[in-house]
Amino acid sequence: MSEPSRKTCALVDARDNEACVRCGRSLWSVPGSRHHRKPRSVAGVDERHTAANLVLLCGSGTTGCHGWVHAHVADAETHGWLLASCQDPELVPVDTVRFGRVFLDLDGGVRLTDGGPAEEGTDIEQWHRAFVFTGGDESELVQG
Repeated sequence: MSEPSRKTCALVDARDNEACVRCGRSLWSVPGSRHHRKPRSVAGVDERHTAANLVLLCGSGTTGCHGWVHAHVADAETHGWLLASCQDPELVPVDTVRFGRVFLDLDGGVRLTDGGPAEEGTDIEQWHRAFVFTGGDESELVQG
């Protein structure tokens, strides 16, 4: 089975601050994984490994928050951590400890659920401006 690109992994890790979106625990201190909001088995090829479909969760598919999400499907769907096959990851908001309830985009960015862009000076706006990818090596994340 295919895996997300290094670029996508770097975008998701940076966006989620290398922490679980559900509980906020740093994935430097506990095991974690990139969770597919829309399961790989039902996601289309073009959306399966996108930044909008991936979030960081502590634990594995059976432990920690990742395990909780799979054990509590209805609650997880309410928070946007799990999606049905007919849902578009870019159009279903997700609850995060860092940003609150936001929409995720394909470029690793977030959009507020009120429809507006992040305001100048907010954590979201500062984060989005802080990370860019170089044109040469897609896996090289540059802070600038």
